[in-house]
Amino acid sequence: MKVLLVASEVAPIIKLGGLGDVTGSLPIALEKIGVNVDVVVPYFPIAKFTEKVFKSLELNIPFNEETVKVEVYKTKLPNSNVDSFLLKNDKYFTLGGTNAFANNISETEMFTFFDRAVVELIKQQFNTYDIVHCNDWHAGLITHLLKDELPDSRPHTLFTIHNLLYQGIAGSKLVQEVGIVPGAHPLIDWDIQDGDINLMLQGVTSSDYINTVSPTYAKEILTEEYARDMADVLKAREGRLSGIINGIDYNQLPRNYDVSNWKKEKAIIKENVRKKLGMGLSDKPLYSYISRLDPNQKGTDILYAVIPELLRDGGQFILLGTGDKGWEEKFAQLPEEVSSKYDNVSKGDVSVNIKFDTALANEIYQASDFFIVPSK
Repeated sequence: MKVLLVASEVAPIIKLGGLGDVTGSLPIALEKIGVNVDVVVPYFPIAKFTEKVFKSLELNIPFNEETVKVEVYKTKLPNSNVDSFLLKNDKYFTLGGTNAFANNISETEMFTFFDRAVVELIKQQFNTYDIVHCNDWHAGLITHLLKDELPDSRPHTLFTIHNLLYQGIAGSKLVQEVGIVPGAHPLIDWDIQDGDINLMLQGVTSSDYINTVSPTYAKEILTEEYARDMADVLKAREGRLSGIINGIDYNQLPRNYDVSNWKKEKAIIKENVRKKLGMGLSDKPLYSYISRLDPNQKGTDILYAVIPELLRDGGQFILLGTGDKGWEEKFAQLPEEVSSKYDNVSKGDVSVNIKFDTALANEIYQASDFFIVPSK
């Protein structure tokens, strides 16, 4: 079986969040059980390579009444035989991955163009894929485009919902820009009646099968509370919806200790991390939170409420992440607030790091006694 995994990121080449961890680990796990997997992502400027990378071919993409050249670069995922294709175009992907807009190109237009380019890549690869695995709204139009371009021999499509909160809602003009003919897809015609198109909805309704990141989430998104206005659509496809729990690739989280020496080695790592972050050296238990600051899903407000109590009761706390600007500001003030409120808490008991730093995250994971994972 040959699979093409389509996503907005793939770790460690391009890592913007948790999706990159999944798309970087899953192909390698599938490879180990005999599945031939390729990966395709946009070539954002933040791309970092540990393996040889070379220009493989060029594509001419029809988009918005012009022909746009895309360069296809090829590399391997580290420690694997998984081919990764990166699609490069200065107009659409120049600033992507570091900014929500690239040269006044919206994210939705960027990824609509990306979908068009992916389908062209599939054609250039002689349509050799059995399954195209589409991840989140960024790949929402691929099944429609495959039906248009390869009507008699298209690969099957799997659409994975990672996060229904973000649905990729755009103006309906994107339908014409990407080359979809009015009337060719009734679900698109129905969707754009209100003047916009929901790319997540299109992925859900058009793909052959849908899955989510856990069996629990697959059930939750059938309810009004979690479906984000898509309950009726998801219920209509319930027979082709399932959940597979995300696993952990332990090779991506290296540890410098094991059961034979953990007590000594972890103490050294913990001391080094505390020094690096300007914290006070202490025997206090170390709590950490590494995630997006998002009160809607990540429980940021819950976290903010309980951290002062953990510090008051004798703990230390490290935060690493970015997100909602209001919550970034709140947490930045946390060391001052808790140290002035409790006599037994100093500023050195709290380290707030508003940034995205994979290397630092791995160090914090190794040093921590407790990981805090609030959720809603």
